[in-house]
Amino acid sequence: MREQRSYLTPSYDRSLTSAQLLRQHSKALFPLIMTALSSAPRLVDEVADGILDMDRKEFVVEALPVVLPHLIVDQNVDLLQQV
Repeated sequence: MREQRSYLTPSYDRSLTSAQLLRQHSKALFPLIMTALSSAPRLVDEVADGILDMDRKEFVVEALPVVLPHLIVDQNVDLLQQV
């Protein structure tokens, strides 16, 4: 029988909600989701509402500290203006 190991990362914790798991990986996922804002805004709405239980504006505010450096380095002027 397989032994449960206590040193596993929190992402293996089955008691985490989808929103908590997504927030743990926000540095990798939020920039990807935000780049879809201009091309697929419904996708952003579905992730924000369906998984994180917030509207698009709340998601953008939460994601901005993670995403803003990427937008500046990539010089993504269109998305910067949209945000």
